[in-house]
Amino acid sequence: MKSIQPALTGQGNLLPVTGNYVLENLEVLEGNSVKLYRVLKDSQGAFKADPVTPSSAKVLSAEERGKKLFLIDKDWKSKLFMAQASFDALLEPLLAQSPQERNEAVHDLKTMLADLKNQETEPLVKAQAIMDSVSRTFLLNKASLKLKPQEVTVHEKTMARETEAIVSSALEMADDPTLVTGLFAAFQDLSNGQTVNHVMRVFASFTGFLRHYNSLHQHRLSQTLRKVFPAVYLESYRRLFPNLHARWMISDHLLQFPAMGFLQMREYALGALLHDIGKMGNLDYFESDSAYDAQQIRQHVFLSSGLILMNYGSEHGPARLLAGDHHNALGHPSGYGVSRLDKERTQRPQVETVRCLASDPDGFATGEALGYLPSEMLAVVDIYDAMIDTSRTYKKAMSPTEAVAFLEDTMVASNKLDPVLVDLYIDFLRKQGVELPDNRGFDYKTGGL
Repeated sequence: MKSIQPALTGQGNLLPVTGNYVLENLEVLEGNSVKLYRVLKDSQGAFKADPVTPSSAKVLSAEERGKKLFLIDKDWKSKLFMAQASFDALLEPLLAQSPQERNEAVHDLKTMLADLKNQETEPLVKAQAIMDSVSRTFLLNKASLKLKPQEVTVHEKTMARETEAIVSSALEMADDPTLVTGLFAAFQDLSNGQTVNHVMRVFASFTGFLRHYNSLHQHRLSQTLRKVFPAVYLESYRRLFPNLHARWMISDHLLQFPAMGFLQMREYALGALLHDIGKMGNLDYFESDSAYDAQQIRQHVFLSSGLILMNYGSEHGPARLLAGDHHNALGHPSGYGVSRLDKERTQRPQVETVRCLASDPDGFATGEALGYLPSEMLAVVDIYDAMIDTSRTYKKAMSPTEAVAFLEDTMVASNKLDPVLVDLYIDFLRKQGVELPDNRGFDYKTGGL
């Protein structure tokens, strides 16, 4: 958990408090490593402030406890709220509502977004409204969705339908390139919790990436890739398929890159919105300084997938695959996911793996392909955002330049991400105004063909 630090000395941010104040807040101060200082006189009679533990107030006499002998950051409570309690603070009133009230709230959000689509509004204002609405929808889903089939009622099914409609509106509005750029600006200012921030950023970025991919498909993506594949990408795929016959080592076979219809993109965007909802039941781990725990980390994809299956229904298999398999890592031993577990449990006959990306769930489920196209697109977005996230307590955030280098030089090089998807995403980021080196991305490698 982050230590709550005071401002620099001399900036007037330290507040004198009594020993009684410290003792009243002792458990919170100690549990969150809030900095505390004891005011003392040195040998020359000058006052000084030495750092102390909050428990030091216990040894004070009753008279001393009433005196202002300590200094503390005057904003420590608000900082603590922002650092760890903001998600709970937002979720708590929603949990107190009835299912009917939550359904009414999500219906109002759906109506507001539907009206916003037809309004002449500044892109940044519209983008912020989309992100606020989608963020609120995510929280309403967290407060409503059930993991046990017997607990799912008409209210949860209504929540699912209304959420689909909200995703549809957001996706329709994302057809405007200016608005997509606005979404990037909007999610930079989100401040409602580390995990929720990540989900919203990934949703906005992934939705734009889908549109970017479709635009490229209309402008001869497959034909361009076919031309440059032998010189640019062949070696990367040889690492993935060292034993595959040479006649299959062509882009048209290895990569299924079809056009995506609106309903498909809506399904994929829904999966992106809910991809980390399984983390929401264990934020004490995910938003703390706790040591790496593979079991807790891996569990979230199974919970996310299960919540979608139980509340949205089996007809949302693609969304379930995005939530359950965005850590698939192209079948690398370090990856994990729902489909991998399903294969182990059912022991269904597997066909030979002969392609990298399948555009349909069956091609991935049978083992024909290493990955499912939209899931692997989400994986690229998810990893990039995790690398640049400044709120992660367990690692230093990377710059965008460092993050895309990590995607290519580490993740692609170790066969965990598809090289073409990574390059396409780099170009997408650049189009949104992210400053990146010119010598990376699909456009650079294909010579602008």
